[in-house]
Amino acid sequence: MAEYIEKSCGNCVNCDKTTSIGWVCEEYGFFYNGVAPVDCSPPNDKACQFWTDDPKQKNKWRNFV
Repeated sequence: MAEYIEKSCGNCVNCDKTTSIGWVCEEYGFFYNGVAPVDCSPPNDKACQFWTDDPKQKNKWRNFV
């Protein structure tokens, strides 16, 4: 039986953790706010439709650029 993973920005491969501004999601930012990354640090870390834990799916937005 597969283990259930609660989806959040914290365990999404599209969310980059930085030390200066917290967590940012470039994929969400590209599709909804231009190219500016979106701050998705807790408590605003609810997973969006781009959530994935598959490293091969990281930064799919670049295919559209």
